[in-house]
Formats: sequence, C-alpha cells, structure tokens
Amino acid sequence: MTSLPSTESNSDPSTDRAMLSLADTAHYRFQKLYKRIVKFEADVIGDRDPEALHQMRVGMRRLRTALHVFDGVVWLPKSATEAPVKKIAKKLGALRDLDVLQARIVADYAPIVSDEERRPLRNVVKTLHKHRKSALKEVRKILKSKKYKAFKRSLSHWLEHPQYGEIAHLSQTQALPELLQPAMTDVLRHPAWLIEVEPTLLRQTSDRTQSFLSDHQTELLHDLRKRMKHVRYQTEFFSDWYDDSDRAHIEQFKVLQDCLGQLQDCTVMRAALKDYIGKRWASKLPSIARQLAEAEDQSWNQWRSLRQQYLHPAVRQSLRALTLIPDVAMSDPLPNRVTTDAIAPDSHPASAASHFESAPTEPPANGAIAADSNGQSPQTYPSSNSDSAPA
Repeated sequence: MTSLPSTESNSDPSTDRAMLSLADTAHYRFQKLYKRIVKFEADVIGDRDPEALHQMRVGMRRLRTALHVFDGVVWLPKSATEAPVKKIAKKLGALRDLDVLQARIVADYAPIVSDEERRPLRNVVKTLHKHRKSALKEVRKILKSKKYKAFKRSLSHWLEHPQYGEIAHLSQTQALPELLQPAMTDVLRHPAWLIEVEPTLLRQTSDRTQSFLSDHQTELLHDLRKRMKHVRYQTEFFSDWYDDSDRAHIEQFKVLQDCLGQLQDCTVMRAALKDYIGKRWASKLPSIARQLAEAEDQSWNQWRSLRQQYLHPAVRQSLRALTLIPDVAMSDPLPNRVTTDAIAPDSHPASAASHFESAPTEPPANGAIAADSNGQSPQTYPSSNSDSAPA
C-alpha cells in the first residue's frame, strides 16, 4: 500500500490528462461522487423531493462502478467498500422503485381507467403508499445508522489521506485499457444478445397478464442492462479522452439502457399488480393490462432493432475501441513496432456513431446482421432505470 500526496480538489483530470496517474483520476472521481451523495442526504431524509432520492441513488450506483474500476488502485477502509455501499444503495433503490410505480400509476393509468377500474386502482395506490412509508422508514434508518456514518467518515478521511495500491503510479495512458476492457467484454459476450422472439410468436391478446418472455430471459435482459450501465459509467469517468464521435456512441448506451429499463418496468408493474390485487388483476384493470402490453411490445420492437445493431461486427469493433486510448499517438515509436502511420486509413474501424445512425438495410456479404433502421425510441415515463444525470 502506498501513500501519495492528496490530489487537490480542483485538479480536473481533463488538464494534462496524459500525464495524470491513476491515483489522480481515482481521487478526483471519488471526491466528486462523495460530494454528490452527501449533497442530497438531508432532502432524502426529509422526503422533500423525489429527485433528491433519485440523484443520491445514482451517486451510489456510480460509486459502486468506481469501486470496481479502481479496484487495486485505491485502498479504502472496509466501511467504504463494495459491501456496505451495496446495502445502502439497495435501501435507496427500494424507495425509488416505489416512487416510480406510484408516479406511473398517477400519470399514465389514472386518466385512462374506466369507472369500474377506479376502485381497485385506488386500493393499489393505498397499498403503494403504505409500502412507501415502510421503505422511507428503512432509508431514514440506514442514513442515520452507524454503518452510514462510518461510510461517510471513512471516505472523507480517505480523501484527506488517500492510500493507493502500487499500480496507482501508472499513468492513464499506460493502464486505461486494462481498467475498461473487463466490463466491456462482459457486455459483448453476454447471452442476452441471443434472445429473440419473432413477432408471429408474440401473444396477441391485449390483456395478457404475463410477459411473452420467460423468467430466465427477463433476468438476462435485466442483467445486460445493469452491465451496460456499468460500462457507460466507467467510460464517462474518462470521457475527456474521447472525441465527439465517441461521445455520441456513449450516448447510444442510454438508448439501449432505457429500452431494457422499459421492459423491466413492465415486469415490475405486473408483479406489483399481481401482489396487490391477485392473479386476476388484468380482469379488474383491463385498461392497464392493455397499456402494459402495448408498452412492452413497443420496447421489444426497439430491442430487436438495437440488438441487430449491437451484433454488427463493425459496431462491436467500435465498442472495443472505446476501451483504448483514442487520441494518443506514438510520436517516438519503439523499434520493431508498427506505427500508426503504417496503418492504412481504411483499416481503422469506422465511427461507432455512423453505424448506429445509418446501418445497412441488407445483410452484408460476410454474414453480419444488418441493423433495422426503423427502430423508434418509445415515449418514456419516469423510470427507476433512468440515471441520465451528469457524473
């Protein structure tokens, strides 16, 4: 374990980034995340604004990503490591999920239900309210607990007196690919990319109470969404390395993440209605059942288009390229090395953004899967999966 001089609070890694060490970058990111989390703490405890809860939850999520990315770079006290952070984030997430369910019912469903449906829907809202009170109590309990206070104290102390592993001395140019590649590999080789349900196999009944996906398929898609979110967070940690084309590609991660989030939200809503009303919930709330089916079908059609794009070899190569150092050329190449000048321009992978924006409409001769250019992003409602706030 190594103790290095503390990075100044205003030392942004975008300044002379090629010369910055992993220690510099890690300290800067952990400091920003710590400030973000504690900023919203009072509003969450006071239950003043649902947005404060959302922002604090996203901060904890990003902190978990930072713990993975900088594993071995930083040495944190036990109370500020993955296990306690995960427990705190889980409490925040449970409350946020209930807020999203309640907001969706009020905004999307209450205006469309018939008079016969209003009574069971009111019962659902009442039950959600009770559950939310319990979840808020749990959040307040953990944010006032010794565990949470120890987390804040430990991370604050570390920021003042940081401790690092030996690899913290490496520069970003030396080590960035090794930090980013594991998570990207997990996404590229994920089995959820193989999930496809043809339109002719989809249930056509508008009041279906279950998804056309199996539980296993739903779990795989949900896991892919979480892993894609992890990749987006870590690339945003180092976004100063990327040009506008690469940043546009990173923005595309949100489209896939939101699409999978919509599918997951449909699953969560069905499960909640089944718990609150019973197995025959669709017969009591047919309007909601129809709207859920339409939303799921719309998201699934979008998934089919996105899936084709992400399976395209050129897009996958562009994703791999995001884990490299985009703008650092070897001005003094080592002997017996291939220089960047020796590589023909045509051999570089095409811009990722260009493949997303104008994918081929016919299958390429090499057998690659052509992207569906007709996929449209559905209208979205406030989602527990949404985390578009800046890092």
